[in-house]
Amino acid sequence: MVTVGDDQDLRLRNYTGLISPSIACRCKLASVIAEVDRILRPEGKLIVRDNVETIAEIEDMAKSLHWNIRMTYNKEQEGLLCVEKTLWRPTEVETLGYTFKPKSL
Repeated sequence: MVTVGDDQDLRLRNYTGLISPSIACRCKLASVIAEVDRILRPEGKLIVRDNVETIAEIEDMAKSLHWNIRMTYNKEQEGLLCVEKTLWRPTEVETLGYTFKPKSL
């Protein structure tokens, strides 16, 4: 189960089974998280209930996006994760290594 919500408007969107094994076979988890990142506003929250392996993978992706990990809970083979999107964006220094510099003529 995945729940996406924003504090600003308190609307929750419940996507039960979004990251279930049947969906995982059709698309990559990174693509799903990228879409959640696009939809979710800063300070919005994502709540995921799934198996422990999927929770760990989503937690790693959330950390790489500089999201705040609000809560994690694991019991037996099931886990719960709550993350909050932050206002973080790469700085110019972090993106300079990816720019292309054409050779002078």
